[in-house]
Amino acid sequence: MSVQRFGLESGLSAPAFLARHRAFLEADEAGNCLLLSILQRLSELDQPPPYHLAAATTARGAAAVLVWRSQRAMISRGPARALHTLADEVADRRLVSTGAVLPAPEGGAFLNRLSQRVKLHPVDRQHQRLHRLDRLVPRAQSTPGAMRAAVTAEVALFQGWLDHFATEAGIERTPGHAETLIGLRKLMVWQTDRPVAIAAIVGGTRHSQRIGLVFTPPAERGHGYATALVAALSRQALARSRFVTLVTDLANPISNHIYARLGYRPCGDIDTVALRAE
Repeated sequence: MSVQRFGLESGLSAPAFLARHRAFLEADEAGNCLLLSILQRLSELDQPPPYHLAAATTARGAAAVLVWRSQRAMISRGPARALHTLADEVADRRLVSTGAVLPAPEGGAFLNRLSQRVKLHPVDRQHQRLHRLDRLVPRAQSTPGAMRAAVTAEVALFQGWLDHFATEAGIERTPGHAETLIGLRKLMVWQTDRPVAIAAIVGGTRHSQRIGLVFTPPAERGHGYATALVAALSRQALARSRFVTLVTDLANPISNHIYARLGYRPCGDIDTVALRAE
């Protein structure tokens, strides 16, 4: 098992890495949608943040892929030997890692090896599920309102909603997130006589778009606004791509059930792990 390395230090770019390993990743395009989305984003930035990319390879090609950036490691599925090789890469390169996004259950091999090498241990773990939609299940429109794009005048309002979303999801807030999404026309709103829910296109691959940041303020919950918005946004996304993906928290059975009714089907589980040095 050998390692192919790409990154700013090596002078080998994200576009070159993506070109070399795209076929491997797109063999499971839905399962690797997060990795592909990040690689595409790194490829588009004129001044990307520090990153390190690696592929554990055999004579037949890539067996697993690693993307490290912002002190977080993300890996693809692969055999245990390949995931051990990538964990060694993180340790040998001294890539400081405060978190990891891992395929479940295979990612346990990577995490165990990394913990042995650099004395890290998980302090928090979120179990999530990837879903794929190829065809939206028809549903009667009984929820009052309609989807529209968020506008600049609503930046402050929706930044507050995104901050609330981050708090509930247990993730870091992202200042300026609403302004960025609105500028790109990716933040959508379910509107009755007032805004009652939001969702966004948060990433994508060559053949898909990914929906995320689905949020309804507590006072507006229980009326089906988010479901109606995700259905409308999914329909729009399917008109522009082959399929749509989204990620749910397995601790929330309600959202998993709602998306299944729309036609979303599970296509893989992931664990988001916070790491701390011993």
